Amino acid sequence: MSVGCRTFASPLAVQRVGILVGVLIAAVGGMIGEKTGHGSGFARFSGTMIAVAIMTPLSIFTSLGLLSEPKIRTGETSVTKLAGLLKTLQQLFRNAAFVRLGAVMLLYVYANAVWDALLVFFVVDVLKLSGSVSLSVIVSLLVSVLGLLFFTTLSHKLSKQYVMIGGVTGAVIVVLSAYFLPIGNANALFIYMAFFAFFNSAGGLMMDSMTADVVDVDEIQNGEHRAGLVVSMIQLCDMLPRALGTGIIYSS
Repeated sequence: MSVGCRTFASPLAVQRVGILVGVLIAAVGGMIGEKTGHGSGFARFSGTMIAVAIMTPLSIFTSLGLLSEPKIRTGETSVTKLAGLLKTLQQLFRNAAFVRLGAVMLLYVYANAVWDALLVFFVVDVLKLSGSVSLSVIVSLLVSVLGLLFFTTLSHKLSKQYVMIGGVTGAVIVVLSAYFLPIGNANALFIYMAFFAFFNSAGGLMMDSMTADVVDVDEIQNGEHRAGLVVSMIQLCDMLPRALGTGIIYSS
């Protein structure tokens, strides 16, 4: 998927940085609440998650407001009519680039959802570091910004799929290294979170950038600019495994 859309990576990086800033603000507030608040650790952590849930959409809307809409590259466009939706979806699923990206996103997001759901239990119950949860999240957010900048630059020199493969492979190696983390060592946890966040930032950024490529491929194949349809279907491939992964862990 390399249909001349490398320029999409930079504004997407800006958008993700905006989202991370919002989540970072919420995480800092959560850490302060965790250190000074009253009640159980679970209640204080729940407050942090509520803050993240509020700040994330706000930062998304703010970052989107800073970005200009991509210009349509062809002179002719059409709006998908409701009556032709089934035919349009059939055409979309014949797009091999869309099918590959959707399948990769299903697996990638599911794996990340499981990791996110297990992280708190791992840090609190296995590593015995209940007081380091919020700080470890802040470390990962800060390093994620560096990762976004690095992999955006790298995607201008290498193919996007190779950048993503390299980043995800690095993240998997870091996850496997969790077996060797010493119990009660907060510094080791912070280093672990930093490396994971750095490598893992490549996955989401490159898949977002590849979505723009899929839009171009679909437009070339069918003669219509259907960015809204493609993006909404890709977002569906994001939300379903995220809910499934989190639900399976918390229900078990």
